[in-house]
Amino acid sequence: QSGVGGFPVWLFLVALLAFAAVFLSGRALSRSTRRVINPGLLAGSLVALILVLWSLTAISGAGGSSSRAQSDFAGVSASLHARDELALAESFQSLALIDRGEDNGSDTTQENAALSAVRGDSAIDGQATQLYAAVKTQAANVQQAVAAGNYYQAADLAVGHGDQQSASTMSAKAAALDTALVNVFNTDQNAYAADSGSAASALGGGLWLGVIGGLAAAA
Repeated sequence: QSGVGGFPVWLFLVALLAFAAVFLSGRALSRSTRRVINPGLLAGSLVALILVLWSLTAISGAGGSSSRAQSDFAGVSASLHARDELALAESFQSLALIDRGEDNGSDTTQENAALSAVRGDSAIDGQATQLYAAVKTQAANVQQAVAAGNYYQAADLAVGHGDQQSASTMSAKAAALDTALVNVFNTDQNAYAADSGSAASALGGGLWLGVIGGLAAAA
């Protein structure tokens, strides 16, 4: 799809060949019929011109749809990457609770790096921005408790306790952020499918019909 939006040089060459064929045919008929203008060839030339212009319009429309599809796909990729990094951050937080300081802070460092990677994606906007801030705040609270040796409090802040899990835990906030990222992913994926279909439809409906029609008119 990346090459759809470029100028169709090959179509321009086909159009030149078609008009050259019409011109040469016109000259040959003019000599044999002694007519300056041949109505049939003139009509064929007009049809060829209209169909070539139609094809150029189809390519232009396909190029716009292709460009939007590429942007949509970038959004889909960003959402997937953000979800992966969020899951990775949760994993490192769990390891930090299990290690109880034996990792010399390595898990916490990698957790922070993963959270930064989540924010680095364009998928974080709107509601996801607020949810991301909440995740970062709660992650910092968990890390502070771990650094102080309060592992019970850290676990409570991370996942809660008992049958009821508080909405303020790191796990709950991360789940809410992940849901927001899934919504972004679905929106971009649907847009990608629609724009890709529009590009293919524009090419299939106008381009080849224009080329074949132009050559037929020239012949």
